[in-house]
Amino acid sequence: MPRLRDLDLHHHLADPALKAAFVTPMFDLIAPRYDDFTRLFSFGMDRVWKRAMLTDALAATPELRDVLDLACGTGDLAFSVATARAGAHVTGVDASAEMLVLARTRATVAMLDGRVAFRDGDLAALPAADNGTTL
Repeated sequence: MPRLRDLDLHHHLADPALKAAFVTPMFDLIAPRYDDFTRLFSFGMDRVWKRAMLTDALAATPELRDVLDLACGTGDLAFSVATARAGAHVTGVDASAEMLVLARTRATVAMLDGRVAFRDGDLAALPAADNGTTL
């Protein structure tokens, strides 16, 4: 895994083709502390924002059973959808392998690994139809 300090930040972030080469390793590095950092940095408001978004999304899509969670990180929203909507199947996609390791571990612990799946993917080139039905 490349070290972030060895990458030219301005060069990588200015070039869309190189941006993932900086951003993905950064998320791999922070993955073990990501959830704690997010809660601390947002003063706990991340839970409020996620709950509000989940409430709105579920209300707007009462029949939806197949859900695609993009940039799923450690799986917070994927697990919330699977728990709130019986029969839903959620696929979480993230470019960070380390975030996905944590999400898969959490799915097993929560006994949701049959209803929630996680895949490595480039969010700029998803293998999904425009309506999100194929992945």
